[in-house]
Amino acid sequence: MLSGSNFLSNFPLDSAFMYRLHCSLIFLLCCLAGSPFVQAQPSDKQIKTWVKSMSIKKDTRDIRLTDVIREISETDSSTWCQTIDRINKGVQKANIRAQIRSKILWNGMKPREMKCPNDPSLIDNFRDALQAAYEIEDEMLQYTIHLSLGQVYNGMSQYGLAVMHFQMYFDILRRNNRADFYLPSGAFYDMSFSLYHTHDYAGCIRTGLNAMSALPTAQFMPDNMLNPYQQMQQWNTIGLAYHKIHLPDSAFLAFDNAEKMANKIGGPFWTGIIRGNKGDVYYDLGRYDSAYVLLQYDYDNSIAARQYDNAANSLQWIARIDLREGRTKEALQKLYTARQHLSKMPQPNYLANVDFAFSQVYVALGRADSVNTYLQQYLHLHDSLETEITKSRTEILQMRMNNLDQIQTIKILNRQKRQIALTRNFTIVLVALLGCLGFMWLARLRLKMQIRQREALEGKRSAEAEAKKAIEQLDIFRHHLLEKNTLIEKMQSATESKENTDDQNKRLADLSHHLILNEDDWVQFKALFDSVYPGFFLSLRNKVPDITQAEQRMAALSKLKLTAKEAANLTGVSPNTVYKTRQRLRQRLGLEQDSDLDPYFEG
Repeated sequence: MLSGSNFLSNFPLDSAFMYRLHCSLIFLLCCLAGSPFVQAQPSDKQIKTWVKSMSIKKDTRDIRLTDVIREISETDSSTWCQTIDRINKGVQKANIRAQIRSKILWNGMKPREMKCPNDPSLIDNFRDALQAAYEIEDEMLQYTIHLSLGQVYNGMSQYGLAVMHFQMYFDILRRNNRADFYLPSGAFYDMSFSLYHTHDYAGCIRTGLNAMSALPTAQFMPDNMLNPYQQMQQWNTIGLAYHKIHLPDSAFLAFDNAEKMANKIGGPFWTGIIRGNKGDVYYDLGRYDSAYVLLQYDYDNSIAARQYDNAANSLQWIARIDLREGRTKEALQKLYTARQHLSKMPQPNYLANVDFAFSQVYVALGRADSVNTYLQQYLHLHDSLETEITKSRTEILQMRMNNLDQIQTIKILNRQKRQIALTRNFTIVLVALLGCLGFMWLARLRLKMQIRQREALEGKRSAEAEAKKAIEQLDIFRHHLLEKNTLIEKMQSATESKENTDDQNKRLADLSHHLILNEDDWVQFKALFDSVYPGFFLSLRNKVPDITQAEQRMAALSKLKLTAKEAANLTGVSPNTVYKTRQRLRQRLGLEQDSDLDPYFEG
């Protein structure tokens, strides 16, 4: 019998974001399609605002993207293709997250029947988005895309791929803060359906109860509730899974809940399906009368709804009951009718059931050739279906392992990229730092050089000022010495005069003694002389290491161009002593005996 999701697999499934909008958004879209109040084509400013919203790094619970979908849905649907094209052009200049969300955007809001120029493949679009999301290691985007791909593969009846994406979807949820991720009940609902078709019945039941928020021990509770129609389908799927693992009481409880929901929404077709599923359980329990009534009700309503595949399956069960009760011809006629129904709506599972029922009828009729034919057809279909299921479950594991390997490879590559980028950035920073240090060092050297030049200039100016001052002082001292010399001569003349008294001569002698150049005068004179003629005495000592102090004084006085008499008066010696000292100085300096010292010291 049909599960709830099996019936809906003929119709487009909602995307991840449409869960939050539910039936109200679908109703809104239908109304807006013909409403005179829909907005015109969005402005460039609005497009930029949408692109900016999709460019944010962290869109908790996809709130921003859901708002963009809602706002676009409120515009004229005839402009949607152009609007999405303008957004796609805008995101090319934005970041990678905006480009990923633009791929999700179109699939999240565009009706399947709408076709636009250059429409990308739905699967390829999502795969490209998922690859990019893993490359930037954004688990929020991975989460959204895995759910969308699970739903898409579910609608394509590729249940193995669907289960793989649902499992990876929930893996991401377990690794992250639950508050950051929106968890729709529809995620459990779709996963439950895929698990049923991969024969993971226990997983189907557990996931289905999560969808109904009916499992107190669930790790995660959904953020919303299924609508009544989905609740009916989910209970029906849970009942089918319980039947498969031979828990009839639990199956009846699930089918009872499903039938209550069917009665509320007024669906005779679904009431028939659920009752037919109960009939299957009664058949397995050997309660054929109860099974017959329920299966006949299902058959009649399926024919009325033109769901011929479900009608054929119910009819073959009725034929089996007829066979058990000895109505072989009626059973055979019903099976031929069932095959006619399946020719209109082929369903391999149901065709296998019909072939097996044919083989049983022909066993009762004793027609071995026909038994063999139909049994071979049954076994071929059954084995093909089981092989497909086994392959699908194996593919789930293999693809999951491959995906995990790819994810690990991407993480390793991203880690290497980050290391390369870190090394490059560190090198750039180091070079920049060294450049700054070098610049600072050169600037410091330049500053030091400028300071030294300034100090040298100031020192030169100071030295020139001091030298000028020393020259002035030396001139003053020289004049003072000359004045002393004149005074001494006057005193000596006065001393030689006969007119002076003995007392006057004594005082003149004392005064003369006081004015002669003494040791302190020499120290002061030498300091002034050094400041005017730096290195003079050092040069003398280099030439004549053992030069005496008297010879140094005579050399200095010769440098000042004083006469022998002036030098004698200033040094307190006789002119003859001055002559002898100068003679000795000439010998030490290697000069001729009669050469003049003054020209020698002028250099």
